[in-house]
Amino acid sequence: MTGMDRETGRALGGVAHVRQSIVDILTTRPGERVMRGDYGSGLPALVDRPDDPGLRAEIVAETAHALRTLEDRVALRRVRVARVAPGRIEIGLDLTYLPDGRALSLDGIVIR
Repeated sequence: MTGMDRETGRALGGVAHVRQSIVDILTTRPGERVMRGDYGSGLPALVDRPDDPGLRAEIVAETAHALRTLEDRVALRRVRVARVAPGRIEIGLDLTYLPDGRALSLDGIVIR
């Protein structure tokens, strides 16, 4: 699949497009997209909750659900909750890129 780089407007494909797509999915609130009300994740709704094991479990569950539903080019292997601070969640992901079986790691995904 080929898309557009959100910064430059140039064509973007392969792993680079998947990375951009994942960040977009996880940082978008459901209902923000006019014609795609189910697009996004519940992560932005969790940013102001106090850090505890229950919150971290919800972060993992929301991430897994959003990627399983909206991004079929990857298989999620692990969600790493790197940091939870007021108004900010930072996660990392370990994935398999399904078109070629390559292992991917995405770090520094910030949800506000």
